[in-house]
Amino acid sequence: MAAPKQNKKKNATAPPAPAAGPQAVLWGPLSEQLDERLVALLRAHGVSIVPTEHPRVVYLRAVPLPAGWSKPRTNLLIEASPVRASAYVDADLEVTATGKSEWKEMLTGRVARDWRQLGIAQIPGPPGEVLCSVLELVGSPIAGRAREIQEAAQPAGGGERPSLGRMLDVVGEVICPETAAAAYRTCFRKKLADQVAVISTRPAAPHSAVLWGPSGCGLGHLLLAAAHPLFERGSRSLVVRVCCGKVIAGSIFPADADAALMRMLFDAVALEDALLLLEDFDLCLGGSRVGRSLFCNAIDQGLRVVATTASERRLAQLGDDAALVRRLAAVSVGPPTYREVAGALRELAKADGVDVSPAAVQAVLNASRKDGRIEPGASMSLLGAAIADVLWRKGTGATIHPDDVSAVPPSEWPQEEKEE
Repeated sequence: MAAPKQNKKKNATAPPAPAAGPQAVLWGPLSEQLDERLVALLRAHGVSIVPTEHPRVVYLRAVPLPAGWSKPRTNLLIEASPVRASAYVDADLEVTATGKSEWKEMLTGRVARDWRQLGIAQIPGPPGEVLCSVLELVGSPIAGRAREIQEAAQPAGGGERPSLGRMLDVVGEVICPETAAAAYRTCFRKKLADQVAVISTRPAAPHSAVLWGPSGCGLGHLLLAAAHPLFERGSRSLVVRVCCGKVIAGSIFPADADAALMRMLFDAVALEDALLLLEDFDLCLGGSRVGRSLFCNAIDQGLRVVATTASERRLAQLGDDAALVRRLAAVSVGPPTYREVAGALRELAKADGVDVSPAAVQAVLNASRKDGRIEPGASMSLLGAAIADVLWRKGTGATIHPDDVSAVPPSEWPQEEKEE
């Protein structure tokens, strides 16, 4: 794959190369080194994570700053060393507020290629700790929330994060509030997401829900979005997403699938104030009626579930079980409308700090239409590619036009040659 062209815009040139050394700490991709909630927080506030050719350099574009600086945002670069890290900001960043001597002292570092090194002692700690420290030093408005996330990810005493249970630790993924908020912001149907969330708060059954609909209607996205209102209202403190295909992986006989489901439900019931998001939950209930009884018993013990089904036909088969019907509210999700997808596309662009013209939205929808139907997943992917290209070339604040959409190279898989 060809390397992307360098951005020639001021303050977006390549960062200074770090000194090489056999003891260097390789940070690797930012998303793999930072807690996923920190990454989601950055993206929710319009901060772009820019890949670099140096594995020990992290480049963040458009980090928000408080009043008192000459610009509302700055590019931020963090360079790892064996045990510490250095931080850089835009070379033209200045302090405009009076009485901020500590900020002025930070801007006394060396300047190299449009970057100014913060004139402070090198910052010790892992990448998450370093990032939080730098945000606090410049007074970024997201510093407080970033510190809360970092402390939650690394409890006092240096211990590991609490276990969800032997089975859920393997098949489950903890969903943070920022991830749910990002899904809700670009959700096609916010009103439906609110209604699904309310179901899990009902005092009487059914107080769990299963979503069903045709392929491409956004079931997985809606599943995540429904968690946001619960986080926002404090109705749930823990949300865990489970791919049910992982739960029954390797099960040969129905009894094996039932046993795997029982282990997963045992862990889930033990969690207090938790919501379980089950993707393709009907895969877990195809073993025998024992699995359905286990599922109903877990709900009766207080477990709350929002699930999706792999197919409408499988859900219809489960609908013959009266015990399941009493405990699960089946919510039909139809294909999204033109207006719903267009609104989600604008929200996606807004979250990344760019604007999208009406003509560009139309171009995306036309290019992702298949068999007369809008493909929302293809629409989001196409616009996402255009956003990445525009951010790379122009930076935040740019506008996406139809030409930017048409400039996205098509994805073409090679076709296997057939013998004559």
